[in-house]
Amino acid sequence: MNTRDAFFHIIDGKLFIVSPTAMRTFVDEYEVGCHDESYLDVQDGIQCMNRHIKTASGRNLHVVTVIKSQNPINGYLVALSDEVKRIHTTNNTALMMNEG
Repeated sequence: MNTRDAFFHIIDGKLFIVSPTAMRTFVDEYEVGCHDESYLDVQDGIQCMNRHIKTASGRNLHVVTVIKSQNPINGYLVALSDEVKRIHTTNNTALMMNEG
């Protein structure tokens, strides 16, 4: 979490899940699905749970910017559970949330 190649980051006190990278890795690691687009099923599952925070404009995916390179990263934003807050609450200062 919060490292350069991580799929999960703490941003503005919330969990940011890098998409589609985290979903593709999940599909590959757990051999879920049977086609190249199986990661989309994982994304759909996240959206169906309705636990993510939508952007101000109603989009499912948020965009953050890597401050040093100015590269954008897409992902889902989720409220942190109390368990995660007790373990890791430090914001990733290398990323900046874009307005959405």
